[in-house]
Amino acid sequence: MNIDVVDVRLDERKLPYLVSETVAEYRGEYVGEQQLKVNSPEKVVNVLNNVFHMKDFSEEKLYVMFLSASLHVIAYAEVSHGVIDSATVGIREIMQRALLTNAAGIILAHNHPGLGSTANPSTQDIDVTQGLMRACEIMGIHMFDHIIVAGNDYYSFREKHAELYVKREENKKKDGGREVC
Repeated sequence: MNIDVVDVRLDERKLPYLVSETVAEYRGEYVGEQQLKVNSPEKVVNVLNNVFHMKDFSEEKLYVMFLSASLHVIAYAEVSHGVIDSATVGIREIMQRALLTNAAGIILAHNHPGLGSTANPSTQDIDVTQGLMRACEIMGIHMFDHIIVAGNDYYSFREKHAELYVKREENKKKDGGREVC
């Protein structure tokens, strides 16, 4: 199965368009042309480590998975290079790509490189997650998870902070079923 990694560029009129940066080959538990479905943090981590070798990076990298409503991967994008603490995570850039790929939802993922690193989130990681959740809620895009990979360990915000996701899903029901993060 081929997975497109996309980038957003501006043309001469400053209008955005998608560019396929690379195509990653994934030969996991999926057969033929069946789309990749990521319905658990373990599956997400498996893809991040087997396709992008995230656990082996010596620098911090941030990826976004763009998903259909049925949790099938539409595309991936590497959003920033370098350490998240020193790089501005472009929430606007992430939302722009989500809209251009017609994604129903996203999963944010990044790594904590280095020997002895843990997958526990920093204050910056928590702030980015909360900011992206608010942006998703406004735009009607579901934020399924934020996953941090450190070696063979991972941290899933959905698993560790289920109350954030449950609260948003309860608000969705109160709001007449309108899709929110």
